[in-house]
Amino acid sequence: MQKHPFDPREEPDFSVGFPLGVIIFMMLAITVYLAALEAQIPPPRTNVYLASDR
Repeated sequence: MQKHPFDPREEPDFSVGFPLGVIIFMMLAITVYLAALEAQIPPPRTNVYLASDR
């Protein structure tokens, strides 16, 4: 029986770098856009419910 070297299946058209780069670019673009408009984003309201409030 012959032993064959491990040959992982490669997908030459797929790369993680491109989608990751697009996501990072879009996040930076949104950040620059909001900074240019001096947008004020309020923090979300937090509601605390206690058992004694029933």
